[in-house]
Amino acid sequence: MADVVVIGSGPNGLVGANYLADAGHRVLVLESFDSIGGATASDRGVHPDFIHDVASTFHPLAAASPIIERLALTDFGLVRSKAPAVLGHPRGSDGWHLQVEDVAAMAELLDAEAPGDGARFQAMWTDWAALGADVVKALVTPFPAAKHVRALVSDREHRRLLRTLALPLDQLVKKFRGPTLPLLLAGNAGHSDMSHRMPGSGLMGIVLTMLGHQEGFVVPRGGAQELPNSLARRLGSLGGQIRTNAHVVGIDVTNNRAAGVVLASGERIACDAVIAGVSAPSLYLDLLGRDVVPARILRAMHTFTWDPGTVRVDWALNGPVPWQTPPNVAPGTIHLADDFDQIRRNTDAIRAGIVPSDPFIVAGQMTTSDATRSPAGTESLSAYTRIPQVFVADQAGQLSGTWNNSDLAVFADRVQSRFEVLAPGFESRILARRVWGPTQLQARNANLVNGAIGGGTQLLRNQLIFRPTLGLAGPRTPVLGVFLGSASAHPGGGVHGGPGFAAAMAACKHLASR
Repeated sequence: MADVVVIGSGPNGLVGANYLADAGHRVLVLESFDSIGGATASDRGVHPDFIHDVASTFHPLAAASPIIERLALTDFGLVRSKAPAVLGHPRGSDGWHLQVEDVAAMAELLDAEAPGDGARFQAMWTDWAALGADVVKALVTPFPAAKHVRALVSDREHRRLLRTLALPLDQLVKKFRGPTLPLLLAGNAGHSDMSHRMPGSGLMGIVLTMLGHQEGFVVPRGGAQELPNSLARRLGSLGGQIRTNAHVVGIDVTNNRAAGVVLASGERIACDAVIAGVSAPSLYLDLLGRDVVPARILRAMHTFTWDPGTVRVDWALNGPVPWQTPPNVAPGTIHLADDFDQIRRNTDAIRAGIVPSDPFIVAGQMTTSDATRSPAGTESLSAYTRIPQVFVADQAGQLSGTWNNSDLAVFADRVQSRFEVLAPGFESRILARRVWGPTQLQARNANLVNGAIGGGTQLLRNQLIFRPTLGLAGPRTPVLGVFLGSASAHPGGGVHGGPGFAAAMAACKHLASR
C-alpha cells in the first residue's frame, strides 16, 4: 500500500515524487526499465571507457527551473559542469560563430561583426535580466500561473520583451545585421518543431540563448544520469521507494477513483492516487479502461500530434574533434548548419515529411563540457537531428523510411560526413560509434514514441489549455486521483520538472480532500 504510485522514474516522475514526499505522503515509484532516469540517463554502451547520455544532454532549463532549484539537489550529490563557451557554429576555414557566457564579451564579438548588434543584444539581455526569472516561472509552473502573468505585463519594459518573445523567428532575426545572433537564435529555436514563420517561434530561441548567458549550457558531472540519481537519493532520504523492472500495465479504478495499479507480473498495488509519467496516449489508451475514458478523449488520443522523430549518433573519439579552424574558446554545444536559411529549410522539410539531405545537427562535445566523461585527451561526442514522424521522401533518395539498420547506417554516415568536412580527419579518430533511431529510442524509453523527444508537438494547437487536449489541460484526468505527469501535459518537454510538479500539487489537493 502507498498513498501515491508514480509511474516512471524520469525527471518529471522523480520531481513529483519528491514534492509528494515533502508533503508527508508515502510514495512508490515504479519504473519498467532496469534503471532509473527515463530519457535523462547515461550509459557506457558506446565504449566502456566513455560515458554517453541516452537522450537528454545539456540542462540549462533544469538549472534555471525554480521547481528543481527548491529541491537543493547539490545536497544530494548533483554537481554541474560546463564548457568554456556556450555554443558554437563552425564555418570550416572561416572560423566560428560563437556564444560566450559573459554578456559584455558577447556584445564585443557581435559589434566587431556588425556595429550596433552588440547594443541590440545588450538591450535584449537587459530585458531578460529584469524579467527572465518570471518568464521561466511562467513557462514551467502549472497553468495558468496568474501571478507570473501579472508580473510579465506589469510595465512597459516587460511588455516590450513579451512582444519580442511572441515574434515569429523570421522577424526576430531581422533585428540584427550580422549572421551570428540570428544563427544562435535559429539554432536554439530549432529545438522546437514550430515553423519560423509562426508567431511565438522565436520564444525558444530567446529563452535558450539568454539562459546560455544566465546559467551556461550546464551538464550533470558524470553524465545526465546524475540528475535522476540525485533526485532518487533525496527521495530515499524522505522514505520514498523506487522499484525498477516494475512494468505497470493498468490502473485499477473503483467508482471512478484510483484504487491501485497492476503490474505485468500480475501483482496489484493499492494506492489512493496515481501520477502517470507516461505519454497521454499511453495513459488513456493503455492504462485506463475504455469504460472510464470519455469517447472524445479516446478520439483525441488517436489523433495526438507528436513532435518529429530523432536519430542520435554517439562517438568515442581517441582525441578532440580536429576542427579545421579550432575555436578561440571551446564550446560544449555545437550546431552544424551553413546559415539561417538552411535551418529554416530543414524545419520546413521535416514538417512536410521529407528527410533533409543536409540536416541541421545539434552536437555535444561532452568531455569538453565535463572532463569525467572520457579519458584525458579523448572526446565523448554526441549528435542528434530530427526526422519526420511520417516519412514521405528523402531528399537524397537513399532511405526507405523504415529506419531499419540500413537506413540508420546511411543516415549516420550522412551526419558523420558533415563532421568530416568541417573537421578533416574526424573519421580517423573514431574508436566506436552507436546509432539510435526511432525504434531504439522508444525501446529505451516508451515515452519517446518514434523518437519524439518533446512529449508531443510544440505547435500552438497543442500548448497551454490544449495540452494534451482541450478540456483536460495539465495533469487532471476524468478519473479522480489519476494525474498525467509527463511532457505530454503542460508545460511540455524539457528537463525542468514542470509536469511532475503540477501533477504532484494536484495529487496533494486530491489526497487532502479525502
